[in-house]
Amino acid sequence: METLPVEPSTSSSAAQTPAEQVIITLFDAPCMAVRDDKGTIYVAVNDICAAVGIQSDAQLRRIRQHEQLQRGLAVFRVRQGNRIETTSFLHLQMTAGWLLQIATGRVRADVRERLRYLQIHLLDAVWQAFAKLSGLPTQVEQIEDLHDLDRIDGALRTLTELAERQSSLEQSQDRARDAYRQLTERIRDLASRVATIEQRVEAKISPTQRGNLYHLVQAWGTARAERTTQLTRAAVYSACWAEIKVRFSVARYEDLTPAQYLEAVAYVQQQYFALTGAPLTLLAQDELPL
Repeated sequence: METLPVEPSTSSSAAQTPAEQVIITLFDAPCMAVRDDKGTIYVAVNDICAAVGIQSDAQLRRIRQHEQLQRGLAVFRVRQGNRIETTSFLHLQMTAGWLLQIATGRVRADVRERLRYLQIHLLDAVWQAFAKLSGLPTQVEQIEDLHDLDRIDGALRTLTELAERQSSLEQSQDRARDAYRQLTERIRDLASRVATIEQRVEAKISPTQRGNLYHLVQAWGTARAERTTQLTRAAVYSACWAEIKVRFSVARYEDLTPAQYLEAVAYVQQQYFALTGAPLTLLAQDELPL
């Protein structure tokens, strides 16, 4: 049972600098994921909300009001286009519980069915785990005697004992954490090699190119949002990504070929220059002021 961090202050002074920052795809939209210096993975709340079309402020309030979910909140200072911004992230382990609570009627129509199926799967998985814990059949209809439900209370007592035992063992887990970090580094190395092979086979842009294009579009979207009062910033960013997908006839931006990537970079830089009159040049992450 992993111990989750207590929610830090949202002030910039309490924000962490991630050990790793990458762009992944959720619901066909780019989403930032980070890893802290302990190896824990978090995902950006704002990006997920933008992907499903809901208000991030309201969701953050709900997360902070939830006794368990709020323990998985963390604040990181991450690169967003040309800037360093302080952004709220949610522990990856907590993300499923959060998504389960989102009302599907409020999300975008094009992702509604996928979210609904995900919630159905999560609810079923929770019941399967609960039934296994309490020794009940996985099919409710197979419970012949209602007195069998007495097993639930005994299972809860057992779970409490296990949690207390786990808490006492955490004091001697330093070697296990070191082994985990070493394993994580090996997995990262293997994943990097596999990504390189897949790129050669499928001729798609690399994770680094995905990240570069993400930051370029973020800078373009920021400039565009500053000049557009009719749309929210999230809507402007979505429009920018839609232009990229339509222009290059791809369903997801990571499906761009290396040749299309160069064209996409040039296109975004042209659009940025047309808006601002200034060239769009991105600094390396270690050159950005913190």
